[in-house]
Amino acid sequence: MLIKYISQFLIISTALASFNSLSHNANALVENKDTLAAAAQSIDIKVGMLNNDAKENCYNNQGSCYQAKMILKFPEAMPARWRIQFSNLSPINKVVSDHFSVNHVNGDLHEIQPLHNDFVPGKPYQFIFMGNTPLVSESVFFPNYKLIDTHGHASVIASTTETLLPGHQLMRPQHVLPFKSDEQRLRFAGDQVPIMDAKKRFERDIARMQMLGSALGEKGIISDAERAKNTPKPDVDKHKRIIPKAASTQLIGAQLVLSKGLKLPGKLLTNDALINRFALNKIVLSENGIPIQLIDNKNLPFEAYSLIISDNNISVSSASDAGTFYALMSLAQLYQQDTQSLPIGTINDAPAMPFRGMHLDVSRNFRDKDYVLKLIEQMAYYKLNKLHLHLADDEGWRLQISSLPELTEVGAFRCFDEQEQRCLSPQLAAGVNKTDPNNGYFSINDYIQILQAANERHIEVIPSLDMPGHSRAAIVSMRVRHDQLMAAGKTKEAKQYFLTELADKSEYRSIQHYNDNTLNPCMASTYRFVEEVLSQLISMHKQANVPLRKYHIGADETAGAWQDSPACKAMIAKQASISSVDELGPYFIERVAQKVASLNIQAAAWSDGLSHANANNLPSNVQSNAWATLYAGAHNKVHTMVNKGWDVVLSLPDVMYFDFPYEADPIEPGYYWGSRYTDTYQVFQFMPFNLPAHAEIWLDNYGRQYSSVDGVRLDSDKQIVGIQGQLWSETVRSDLQADYMIFPRLLALAERAWHRPQWAVEYVEGRTFDKKTKHISSEQQQAMQKDWVEFNEVLALQALPQLINDGVNPRVPLPGALLKQNKLHMSTAFSGLALEYRYPNQTWMRYTAPVNIESTVEIRARVENTDVVSRYQYLAF
Repeated sequence: MLIKYISQFLIISTALASFNSLSHNANALVENKDTLAAAAQSIDIKVGMLNNDAKENCYNNQGSCYQAKMILKFPEAMPARWRIQFSNLSPINKVVSDHFSVNHVNGDLHEIQPLHNDFVPGKPYQFIFMGNTPLVSESVFFPNYKLIDTHGHASVIASTTETLLPGHQLMRPQHVLPFKSDEQRLRFAGDQVPIMDAKKRFERDIARMQMLGSALGEKGIISDAERAKNTPKPDVDKHKRIIPKAASTQLIGAQLVLSKGLKLPGKLLTNDALINRFALNKIVLSENGIPIQLIDNKNLPFEAYSLIISDNNISVSSASDAGTFYALMSLAQLYQQDTQSLPIGTINDAPAMPFRGMHLDVSRNFRDKDYVLKLIEQMAYYKLNKLHLHLADDEGWRLQISSLPELTEVGAFRCFDEQEQRCLSPQLAAGVNKTDPNNGYFSINDYIQILQAANERHIEVIPSLDMPGHSRAAIVSMRVRHDQLMAAGKTKEAKQYFLTELADKSEYRSIQHYNDNTLNPCMASTYRFVEEVLSQLISMHKQANVPLRKYHIGADETAGAWQDSPACKAMIAKQASISSVDELGPYFIERVAQKVASLNIQAAAWSDGLSHANANNLPSNVQSNAWATLYAGAHNKVHTMVNKGWDVVLSLPDVMYFDFPYEADPIEPGYYWGSRYTDTYQVFQFMPFNLPAHAEIWLDNYGRQYSSVDGVRLDSDKQIVGIQGQLWSETVRSDLQADYMIFPRLLALAERAWHRPQWAVEYVEGRTFDKKTKHISSEQQQAMQKDWVEFNEVLALQALPQLINDGVNPRVPLPGALLKQNKLHMSTAFSGLALEYRYPNQTWMRYTAPVNIESTVEIRARVENTDVVSRYQYLAF
């Protein structure tokens, strides 16, 4: 009996010891998590550029590199065996430090590990790091560093988050040190791009005015009064400008007063798109209002219209519902809310280009359904008709595919999960949780609503799921699916859509520095996956009653992939048409494009991928989005593609990429590999029908003159079909920033897509353009500048207030300013913006003419009758 009691006592004691041990471990874990969170709140991190063109201590004896520094201060309590992960634009390839090691993980993700654990609390510890891609902007020093403990828990370090500072339109990172010197703000010693400040903005504004031959004040200084006197202005009684400009406008100056509103014809009474737009513009709809008469005129081109406003009715002539819609969008712009009236007269109008597009990347950072619907509303108002929706890339899969739920259960989220079973790795400064911003996807119902809203506004949605490169989100998601099915014993189902060849030992790095993001064109499962996704996409379009007419396959490739793929080696050995790995990318593009075409859908792709394919193996009707830069000879590449009979859509980075900064200023957000600046004025200047001509008026990416030699004759019977603005979203982490980057550039894009101005230089075969040639006459330059002044006045006084009323957050350009002999002189890029100044912490005052200044002042520009203002600038006295 005693032995029995002793045995029971030992069992109970062992159990209690085990329970106490578990309790102790749990408490330690809780303490560790508490320590982690507290430390993440207390660690102070600063990062800053030293020199973008350093010549010493570069990795592998390279001729030059950037050198930057990071400074860390630690609290008293830190988790055991901690590490820090952060995003950096390009891989760091060398570190100088006695305290830390820094390693590239994948993509833009890097990891800091301590070399010792005796850090003195509050003491700064610095290391120097080097890389190859110049870092000249706050945007590329990503926020949201993550502190990680030994148990694999992570918390965002508070000092590296973004905050909205007073006097700014957008959030800014707290951890980035100021860019003060040329070594920090320029990419190399020969970089000639002017870094913008108040004085340079003033000089720029004056230079643009000089193109009109304006009378300037003393020594080039122009006051508001002088500018108003010498700037040609549209006569509101005789010339009512809309955006985009109409082909022909004849308004007599009289007004039709809509005291009882407008009466829509019966067929338009259920058109929610029109009703919503009229409501936004405060146009009253009433049975007793002025009637709108619709006239069917099949002699007009498809999207053309004629709008006649008389003293008692309104008539719209068109050959299509689209033409009618565009006429009523023009009418909405003509409406004057303060007088409830329309100008009497006639507008005859038609688009210059059939393809007028905007590209929105929702993959890198997600914008939800409501944002896309808001963008569609603005596109329709300004007569854009194509929405290229970039739904999948390395960093996110954003469209629900019912048969493959893992694509959105895993691939639509970035969080901290190093095994990537629940989500993708936290690239591009993502947070640690699936609930964090910029995660998410469109449900099938969301996508159907987007299709229907766009279709009602005569906008075609062009879905894009990028392949074979840029496919990491799909690859990781299908790996999770594979592993789960294999664990369940479902081997056949597991392999059906598995996108990874386990025996492939190829080593490569994509342009975004991934080593695992490219589909294998030699595996049957790759094509099963493509066809399944495409069939689901077609089904969604059918449910929306909006047929899928165009599908963008991406066609990005990754150099070095498949070199050691057994499947590809076997395929090359069997197929006589393929002799090397280099031909596999084109093979994939050709095969997928033919599959798309067999479904009566036009295949679209980026020009670099298409250019590698054999045109004879492609469908006869493909769309190519041309994205080469003009200063690198884009015109010759474009002409070659047009001459092949392809539908070429200009997507040129140096003028059409809206993820680039508006100006060369380290505080301005955006990437800059193709251009340090692309402002609204430059988009307005674009001449899509004569690409070489821009060498006379623009500079290259480094601010240098370049020459355009027309080496490929453009066949006279072929033409570029359209232009498309692009918002890539690597650095765009909020709806506010997406608005800021798109607007108001989108309005200039619409202007150039719809209206072909008389000042544009006609294409002449064989011409060479540079800064010394004079193919663009002074008369044409003055006409362009006059057109710009009229455009930007309507932009500032009508379009920007309407955008704000519609819930859009447009960028307001910073004013120019000059302090001369104690007087403040100010200028603005958009005539019609209110200019304001104040002494620090005092009341803002309206600037109307040069004013005496007694000390340091702040300046800003404001959209009239709104609270929306530009970033503040300080001017030292």
